[in-house]
Amino acid sequence: MDLVIGRDGQTSQLNVSAGQKVYRFFAAESVPTSVSRQHCIITVKGEDNYVIRNIKATNVTYVNGIEIEEKSVTLSDKIELGRERYMLNLSYILGKLMPQQQPKKTIDITPLQQIWDEYNAEELRLKKQQKNIGMLASVPMGFTMLGGLLTGVCPPIRPYAIIFTAIALIIMVYGFYKRYTDNTLEKLQQLKNEFQQKYVCPNPDCRHFMGMTPYASLKSKSNCPYCKAKIES
Repeated sequence: MDLVIGRDGQTSQLNVSAGQKVYRFFAAESVPTSVSRQHCIITVKGEDNYVIRNIKATNVTYVNGIEIEEKSVTLSDKIELGRERYMLNLSYILGKLMPQQQPKKTIDITPLQQIWDEYNAEELRLKKQQKNIGMLASVPMGFTMLGGLLTGVCPPIRPYAIIFTAIALIIMVYGFYKRYTDNTLEKLQQLKNEFQQKYVCPNPDCRHFMGMTPYASLKSKSNCPYCKAKIES
């Protein structure tokens, strides 16, 4: 944001333009004529970081007693305008123009570690369970092939081959039953929903889901990506 600082031509008050808005400060006739109507521009760079620059080469501005054309300044610097050294109270002006920023909150995210660890452990367990059920599909085929192999190699043990085939049939039926009754996908979805409700920013004013960012990566961040609260872990 740029602030154009100067003297009001009619009232000789301090004139400050911010975008399309114009503000007047202090009493009438308080600003000497050595301050131009458009004397300098102050650019807000960040927190307590500003740049002051004369608009015209003939304008005179002092920072900490030294005449400058352009210089980076902070609120602790002494800024004077014109040969009569009109004192510019930058801190007061910014306090009126810019809303006071609330101090950043600090949040403790250590409780999120247990939530993350429990979620990953349960997700792994459910996926292993789903994988084991899927492996049942390959077992009947193995028993059937073994029975056929035994019959071909040694016909006298054909009854054992029938037993292997029967076992394969039983396992196949059991496998169909397990797949039919398997609710792993539903459990995974429920687990994810519960995780999204718990794995949130501890700031009561935020409570935003922190995404699928692992806790180890989350604690390396300096701020919550949503409310910007400072992270402690």
